[in-house]
Amino acid sequence: MRVVSFFAGLVSMIGVLIMAAHLSGGTIDWRSILVQPSGSYQASKANAATHECTMLGVHAASFSCEVVGNPNATRWPEATAEHSFARSVWGMEIATIGSRGERIYFGGGDWGLNQGPVPIWSLFLHSLENGERVSRVVAEQPVFGEAVEFLREIEGQLYIPDIDPSDPWSLGNIYALGAEGWFKYRSLDNAVHVFDVIGFQGVLVASAGVVENDTGLAGLFTSADQGVSWARVPASEAEAKKSYRFWRMAEFGDRLFIGKANARSGYWTLDPNWVLESHDTDLFPDMLDADLRLTVSRAEKFCDSILYLPGLERLPVRKDLLEAPLAPVYQSNEHFVAWWEKLRAAWPLMHRDLHRLSGDGDVSVVALPGDPEVNDITVIADTVFVLGVSIDEGFYEAIILSSDDLREWSEVHRVETSGIAYSFEQLGGEWFLGLAADGMSDTNGASGEILRIRARK
Repeated sequence: MRVVSFFAGLVSMIGVLIMAAHLSGGTIDWRSILVQPSGSYQASKANAATHECTMLGVHAASFSCEVVGNPNATRWPEATAEHSFARSVWGMEIATIGSRGERIYFGGGDWGLNQGPVPIWSLFLHSLENGERVSRVVAEQPVFGEAVEFLREIEGQLYIPDIDPSDPWSLGNIYALGAEGWFKYRSLDNAVHVFDVIGFQGVLVASAGVVENDTGLAGLFTSADQGVSWARVPASEAEAKKSYRFWRMAEFGDRLFIGKANARSGYWTLDPNWVLESHDTDLFPDMLDADLRLTVSRAEKFCDSILYLPGLERLPVRKDLLEAPLAPVYQSNEHFVAWWEKLRAAWPLMHRDLHRLSGDGDVSVVALPGDPEVNDITVIADTVFVLGVSIDEGFYEAIILSSDDLREWSEVHRVETSGIAYSFEQLGGEWFLGLAADGMSDTNGASGEILRIRARK
């Protein structure tokens, strides 16, 4: 019933889309005003009934963990590998938009099996009359693409790159939430996949995979009008073809760091004069023997360097999941069968380490206590926080570590979870974790759950 209601709302919303289009300099600037769907999309508290989380470590006596709910289960409710993967909370972003107050925004989805559209959710804290703060999750604007992996707040607006749109691929999409509501910007020429949006020198920059004349190219776009219209940054066609796709971005001194489809062969930078430069430094030299193309899944500026992680969301942490049969929905696709075999062969060589790219271009692995698999990074003020995961007696342990200098690390929280913690964010001084599927064969019902860590009363 929940799934039927969701799609009924989507059909209702499509009917009330208000679209305005005009020509500007020969390029279509398409800004669609997205109207909130009718009906109730509040996350059901009942989805949290079967799983728990338990505080561990040095602060266990002072803090508690609770399951807020599993809002993505209203969209992907089945106990299958494909629905478990799509429920995954791939990324969280904290943002203050207009008068809404501070909220955490997140989605889900799977652009491998095309499991869109994707609901967007916001989580906020509400104070009761007795002073207690309760968490609330409400439905926002669905994204009519196949997945939401990354969100970013830029100067009071939330931007969501459409990683795999269901629209014709002649134009790429970016969704945005501002004080006036939700908008869909559809004006990136031939941008089949848009991976990231960032602010740089007063304008927006978007990284994408472009297809022109049936050829895949890496493309970088800029917008001086908050995403309404976009222009491509010039780049060598041969180098753009070799890079295939531009991926995650981060500020890098006075430049912009740009990951590409295969970070084993280097990265790009954009200088203040809007000149793109290719660098051939292997960003994952510690995985030299792994025959696997690796992207950069997370990238954050910290001091004069970039901290980043490998994109390994389809590779399980648990070895038993590596030995599990590939789900039938994947077995019917030659691409996934070949990819799975590569993952299995590379598994002994892979580790989700925290990597650092210095201002001089040197690459190193940052040593962390306990050597966890790192899934997320965030920088708050001058402190970096990482979300690590390990396996202990068949259970997942999520650990949040913090450091001011990358040498000395402190344990912030350690918690036993029913699924793998893949994303995190801090709201009102409390930490929230988003759980995900542990690779392509995981059928875990805890995937998609949101966990809250707060001080005990």
